[in-house]
Amino acid sequence: MTIVARVPQLKPDTVILGALPHLGLDVTAKALSDRAGIRWDESDKHQPSTVAVVQLGPDEPVFALEADSNQPDAGVEVLSGPELTDGAVVRLLDALSVDDEDVVDLVTGRPYRERDRTREDMVLDIVRAQPGITVPEVADRLGTTPGGSLYRVVGRLSERGVVRKDKRELQPLL
Repeated sequence: MTIVARVPQLKPDTVILGALPHLGLDVTAKALSDRAGIRWDESDKHQPSTVAVVQLGPDEPVFALEADSNQPDAGVEVLSGPELTDGAVVRLLDALSVDDEDVVDLVTGRPYRERDRTREDMVLDIVRAQPGITVPEVADRLGTTPGGSLYRVVGRLSERGVVRKDKRELQPLL
């Protein structure tokens, strides 16, 4: 397999404030090296792992890719800070040539689906543009009804620490 694109990498000791595991990739570190030219460095953590720190552009979030050195056939975890948007995740997965079916949301344990990512991005953009907006008002802006799926999207954004719900109002945290 030829390398599709080289993903820009930062120094392996780059600090990502508030970094949490967000996604699990059912793709090996070697496969990411082959697909996207990822270079892996030994982690200075106590457990044996390799890490790659990537950033697709100056205005993009920084991601850490981490793989267990003792299990070369295991998948890779994607860590990032709380400012992560789902659009950034989509761009990262595209750059790494990773298919949706190979991605698991580590917060919910469910497959990470394109539709959910797009909806989360739209909701986050609306909340950032209009702090204090309510879920029914977000639904109106999206041209939908404020059903359970929209409240689940808000819940996921809240779990990730990018939106806070004060009574009825939604507030961006970043």
